[in-house]
Amino acid sequence: MTNENIRTRILRDLDGDLTTDSNHATRRMFRCWLDGSYLGEDHYRSNVEFIKGNSHDRKAMRRFIISEFVKYIAHDAHCSASYAQKVIVERFSKDYLNMLNDVLIDEAIEFALDHSYAIYLGSSHKGAA
Repeated sequence: MTNENIRTRILRDLDGDLTTDSNHATRRMFRCWLDGSYLGEDHYRSNVEFIKGNSHDRKAMRRFIISEFVKYIAHDAHCSASYAQKVIVERFSKDYLNMLNDVLIDEAIEFALDHSYAIYLGSSHKGAA
């Protein structure tokens, strides 16, 4: 796949308002990324543990969300994380990216709280009480 095809694919996935539409396909799939649907149970547990341990630290959460979102976009588009980040940064204003980060951070914290009970029980998130 050429860089232009990859860029087009990334831009298609970013089309629409990611900051206000919690049901946007890219936000839904990013939640799947966090829940281990892409990379498995270890990734899920690592995400929940990091978020739980850092939910009070917006800077740490910002770094985490940017890193994970870029890795998700890169994985989905079959490109490097640096290329995915370049396309994202070129697409949006700094203010929009800050709003998106805030929304994704809040969503990730909510996700971790919802999934903490399964980890506490020592069970898999799939089918946990």
